[in-house]
Amino acid sequence: MDVGDEVPRIPIQLARGVLIASVQVDLDDAVMAGFRKDLLERIHTSSASAVILDLSGLDTLDSYEFGELRRLIGMSRVMGARAVLVGLKAGIVASLVMTGVDVDGLEAAPDLDDAFRRLAPEPEAPQPPTPDDEAEALEEDDAERAQRAGDES
Repeated sequence: MDVGDEVPRIPIQLARGVLIASVQVDLDDAVMAGFRKDLLERIHTSSASAVILDLSGLDTLDSYEFGELRRLIGMSRVMGARAVLVGLKAGIVASLVMTGVDVDGLEAAPDLDDAFRRLAPEPEAPQPPTPDDEAEALEEDDAERAQRAGDES
């Protein structure tokens, strides 16, 4: 790298409480060091609940770079942010798996919309009424009937 050359930075945006990092450059050591620092700082200052790592701009990703991303995902988790990989190309996935990289425990999505769906909290299922709930409802009905009867007289 020549004097005066700047290390490319990876843009990080906050949307819906989620940080989105759009990786469009090769992840050499200098880029990765800056990205790690920037992302962890943004997690800390934004209190983001999750991170989406959009890798759709990458044509290649070797096992070393993937390992660095995996470590960054681990750091994000320790800071309380769930991480989802997005946009990995089929050739990259095949190459990584064939070289034996550890992909266990990683969360991935084909696109940003799917990543946001995965990160959305699941709605709570309605709870069946308990006998106490039913008794309270009957008491309220009796009280309403008594009120109406008193109003009619």
